[in-house]
Amino acid sequence: MSFRRVEDDVREILEEDMAARCDDMALYANYVYGKVKDFGWGKGWLQRIFGNRRYRILYGIAPYETVSRIRRKLQEQNKYLRPSKEVVAERKLQEKKWKEYARNGGGRC
Repeated sequence: MSFRRVEDDVREILEEDMAARCDDMALYANYVYGKVKDFGWGKGWLQRIFGNRRYRILYGIAPYETVSRIRRKLQEQNKYLRPSKEVVAERKLQEKKWKEYARNGGGRC
């Protein structure tokens, strides 16, 4: 797996899919599907990819964290690949809520 190749794949997805700019899971789903769509795998391919590190290595599929980090890098460098202002505002609100939750010990059990 080449980081340059992963970056090229992620950039292509971000340019074509607005939802992937806003959601790492949508981005990673598109990335993985792009890698496996031509394998002709039937049932169980999802489990093979997500449950077996050797398959990911064998087929050159980067881990979720790598794809997410590359997305953040590309969005930092390229304004046109960033999510909408509304999405950014919602993320900030959710981050504020998370920090509040974490500071208060996670609330009641």
